[in-house]
Amino acid sequence: MEPGLAVVDCGGVGYLLNVSGATLSMAPSVGEKMKLFCVLNVREDAMELFGFYSREEKRMYERLKGVSGVGSRTALQILSSMSVRDLSLALVAGDAGALTRVPGIGKLREAHISKNMWSSGAPFVITLHTADGSRTEYVVKDDLLMMEDSPWFWFPGYFELRDLILSYQPAANP
Repeated sequence: MEPGLAVVDCGGVGYLLNVSGATLSMAPSVGEKMKLFCVLNVREDAMELFGFYSREEKRMYERLKGVSGVGSRTALQILSSMSVRDLSLALVAGDAGALTRVPGIGKLREAHISKNMWSSGAPFVITLHTADGSRTEYVVKDDLLMMEDSPWFWFPGYFELRDLILSYQPAANP
């Protein structure tokens, strides 16, 4: 089997799904059950299934695909290169080099993707997991969060989220 592909048996029929590295790493042993969130992309010459381990990963895939010039393969490649959380943090923190670490994405394309991800108006959801196992989701609606006189200061968890973004460290180039 090629990397980035998985076969899912559904009622005795095997479906070939394109999956991110994160989804593939979550796959159980052969024969065990796994829940996937799927997207069917229909083109003139092909119908392709894409599977994701979480709703958040599926939403980010759809959001990436909504950027002009970003197709299914590029969106999947981005999600294979970094987690949804890291991608969201990089975009919110303005990490100009985050996407350039993805093979095939240069500085101009990264700038185009980053700009269009913000201009779509859809919020970024950043999930924090605490040591006790609980999780908190923060919704970042715009880049005003990082301004000194941010109108978001009243937002519950604002300072915790802002500190997380300010302490964000870009991953080193592989």
